[in-house]
Amino acid sequence: MPKTTPRLLIVGLTALAALVSAGCANTPPSPKIAKKSVQIPNAPPVPEYSEVALDNGQVVTAATPEGKITVSAGPGTLRSLSWDGAKRYVVLKPREERLYGSKGIYFEGHPDNWKPHNGLSRIKIEEGQRQFDNVDDALIWMQIRRLHYVWTNNGLVVGWKRKPDEAMLQVEVWQFFIDGEKPSFLPDAKDYLIQTRQAPLPVSAKAE
Repeated sequence: MPKTTPRLLIVGLTALAALVSAGCANTPPSPKIAKKSVQIPNAPPVPEYSEVALDNGQVVTAATPEGKITVSAGPGTLRSLSWDGAKRYVVLKPREERLYGSKGIYFEGHPDNWKPHNGLSRIKIEEGQRQFDNVDDALIWMQIRRLHYVWTNNGLVVGWKRKPDEAMLQVEVWQFFIDGEKPSFLPDAKDYLIQTRQAPLPVSAKAE
């Protein structure tokens, strides 16, 4: 069998590479998979009389005994919730009258376009301000409600829990006031469990 000379071998490899390159050039590109955009609901502004805990663009992440949850505020009464790898939006309603001292914003029920996650298809959410005469009253109030709260020394309080038997997620965000002022110290407060930051507001869009 005649031996292949190095020159013939190089020519053959070059021709093979050209054929492979031409074949790749003629291969149609893989179709791109379109990502589904998340529809962000429109929300009215927070009324001046509403006593809320969060400002527009404020994002709060709390590590509680129930797990970690993130609540983002705005625009207006829109709140986004992130927990267990899911993110959902809900438009809260202002309370016209005080309920147990609170005149904040709330929602209870099944929000529009809310897809169930791990069996949770409903939400009960409260956000507002709580006035207490003294620190002991504030601590007793949290003990009675039993919602796995964590809180900071300046009175920001977050609590939540899953209620599978009711297919419901329950969330509360409060700003406590002691004797009419934000506190500078609360017993058992753990500031490191609640992280806050400012973020750009999402753009609301009407469904097509």
